[in-house]
Amino acid sequence: MSHHEDHYDTKKKIYWLFRVYDDAHTLVPTKELHKWSEIARNGKTIDGLEVNAVNYVFANEETAEYNHPANEFAKVGTYVGTVTDATSFAGDESYSFDAREDFGIS
Repeated sequence: MSHHEDHYDTKKKIYWLFRVYDDAHTLVPTKELHKWSEIARNGKTIDGLEVNAVNYVFANEETAEYNHPANEFAKVGTYVGTVTDATSFAGDESYSFDAREDFGIS
């Protein structure tokens, strides 16, 4: 199971997408990430709402680390904390998993 909570900051025009997964090694579903990536790249929702950034906030750092490479590629931020108190995830190149294999890239 997972817990989702989304918040749109009207002043900064930022979408905050809070996700909690039972298994820390769970990726954001591909269709969901593609949708938010498109919104981040276009700067607006399909309803025309202006968006300056889209950020995923994960409850634990291990999930943030696991999702960071895909989020970075999708031009979506990765944070740790809560939807109202998030800290930017400072990823590095020494991930604890094989990103190519985990993302289905051979």
